[in-house]
Amino acid sequence: MGKAIVFHMLEKAFGRYDLPEVRISVFSENTPALLLYSGFGFVPYGIEERSDKPPPKGKRVALIHMRLLLELSYLQHPKHCSLHCSCQFVGSPQL
Repeated sequence: MGKAIVFHMLEKAFGRYDLPEVRISVFSENTPALLLYSGFGFVPYGIEERSDKPPPKGKRVALIHMRLLLELSYLQHPKHCSLHCSCQFVGSPQL
């Protein structure tokens, strides 16, 4: 379900709103989300130190900022291919 939601979000952002890029932020402990977004072609562009709980009991975590540029997204995939093709294209989601 997560893949379908991200796919829909990217279609709206790039298609309907004509945005040049999409940015998201993910905590370092959220491995499933990091793998999901990187599977769509998102790449890190910044890291921010955070705490998972209020001091003094909180431990350090990283908030990873990621972005996907339109020209590197699946929307620039060749028209003859479907989203389920086996082309080696950056950010081509496997739904």
